[in-house]
Amino acid sequence: MRTKTITIQPFAYIRAFCFVAFWMLILTHLFVVGMQKVIIPAVDNWSAQTFQVVAFAPTVRKTVVVKPIEKPIVVHQAVTTKLIPTKKDIIFSQKHGDIIFRIWGLESSFGQEPFLYCTRQGKISDMGYNVLNHQCFDSFTQEVTTVEGWLESHEGMPLGQELCLYNTGKVLGCEYEINFLSL
Repeated sequence: MRTKTITIQPFAYIRAFCFVAFWMLILTHLFVVGMQKVIIPAVDNWSAQTFQVVAFAPTVRKTVVVKPIEKPIVVHQAVTTKLIPTKKDIIFSQKHGDIIFRIWGLESSFGQEPFLYCTRQGKISDMGYNVLNHQCFDSFTQEVTTVEGWLESHEGMPLGQELCLYNTGKVLGCEYEINFLSL
């Protein structure tokens, strides 16, 4: 069995339409001219007239009044910027900033995983300070200064014991120091 492939050229329908439209215009013109020569002279009270058909959309014009610019007004104003410290800046402004920064990393992954109990109340607890008693803070600065105060009050202890006491409430036997030193 033979198959035949028919290829339709792009715009073939448009060309066919244009071809038919062209011949329709020619035939219409011949018909109107023929009517003027044959039918209209046969009727006494008719007169042959040529009409112009306008097939364009109306042009809309908009008048714009351009006013000259008067002298520009230049206002010189002093711009004051208020620098808002980042959480890292707040932490490192403390005496024990390095320790607090590592505690922040261990307790909340640097603020990425806060204590949800406090977050639901619109407060903050990123340092794990006194979470068993649901201790929440109004601001990050308040929390950092509280942890700084706790570290100040336990400054005479070795760091490992101090960290275990902070994390578990016990002086010995925790892995918190190992995790702390790994940061």
